[in-house]
Amino acid sequence: MVKEIKKHFERLDVAYRDFKEKPDEKNFNDLAMECFQLTNYLISWGERLVEEKNLEEPLTYAELVDILERATILTYHQGKVLKKAIYLRNLVAHEYYKISTEELEQPYSSLKKLFNSLEL
Repeated sequence: MVKEIKKHFERLDVAYRDFKEKPDEKNFNDLAMECFQLTNYLISWGERLVEEKNLEEPLTYAELVDILERATILTYHQGKVLKKAIYLRNLVAHEYYKISTEELEQPYSSLKKLFNSLEL
């Protein structure tokens, strides 16, 4: 799981670089998908930790983050970043509305900081 998370962080960097060099629809969609996939892996990682540590079972992804914070697996700031990434993931997954460039770039930088702060 950790190996996959690290791989997706690397792919996220490539997608972001490609989008900055050529901000077309393909690169925008690639960046959105990498954010989406990385967030899914972080959710799975959290679910696995909850199971391994016998923590309460979450009903939602936001509750998963709260449980990880209470167990001091995530700090409040890390949890806040992950909740924002989950929100973006839900927008992408359910196509609620067109995501702007600014809405996509902010999670990229936040996820990058989150990755650097996690002890994987």
